[in-house]
Amino acid sequence: VEVCAVVTDGTLERTVNITLETLPGSATDGEDYDAVSVELVFNTTVSRSCAEIPITDDPLVEPPETFNVTITGDPPVIIDPPTSIVTIVDNDIAVFQFTELEYSAIEDVRFICEAIELVSGVLTFPISVTVTTAQSLSATAATADIDYEPDPFPGVLIFPEGSGPGTILRDNVTIVDDDIVEETEDFDLFASVTNPSDPARFADTRDMAVGLIMDDDRVIIGFEMPN
Repeated sequence: VEVCAVVTDGTLERTVNITLETLPGSATDGEDYDAVSVELVFNTTVSRSCAEIPITDDPLVEPPETFNVTITGDPPVIIDPPTSIVTIVDNDIAVFQFTELEYSAIEDVRFICEAIELVSGVLTFPISVTVTTAQSLSATAATADIDYEPDPFPGVLIFPEGSGPGTILRDNVTIVDDDIVEETEDFDLFASVTNPSDPARFADTRDMAVGLIMDDDRVIIGFEMPN
């Protein structure tokens, strides 16, 4: 990033020097930016002088961070204002997805385990995702509260600080083990980033999945016995 100082008042008839330095804020020297301490020169033909401060482009998913830039000088120079704040806006974003397009289980297992994976980004703070269930529009739709418990599990998965690509969190949808002979039934699963202001999103088309409940019941049919 380029930071510049300018003569805002007065006329120079000789050369003067000022010192520009960086000071840490929420950003860390050596990790988020490289510290700088340079002399800026002004004279009769130079009323604007700049310094380049290197910013680190890392894979970390971070909130906006700041550091300070100060300028100092000896008379006749008057510094006003003496400090400016530089904000580093992160260009990295966490990307999540369901690990599968379908999750299935037999009724007597009593739950379907679904999983969310962090596929891109390294977290410097926790990010949570929310998973919900919904009635399927298919002809074999499972019925909430009869075939499965809607929005159970607790539904919120918190990826902790330090999570990186390949981190997977799992949770369960409770299914009902009844004694009815049925076709395989389905319901929909949807996922989203819990806090919309977090620098995170779901991969395209990978924020939804299907839960399949496979029946394990049997019916016995035999000959009618005569009286």
